[in-house]
Amino acid sequence: MQVKNPFRIAETPVFVPAVLKNKLTDACARIIDVIKPTRFSGTY
Repeated sequence: MQVKNPFRIAETPVFVPAVLKNKLTDACARIIDVIKPTRFSGTY
């Protein structure tokens, strides 16, 4: 059975509560802080 969507899958909206968005943003910033130093730049 094939279902027709009114929009393409890549355009599917995702609704994220503000609290979760803030936690994800903070987690991403912390990950970037860890991998940003030169020890992860590929030159060992």
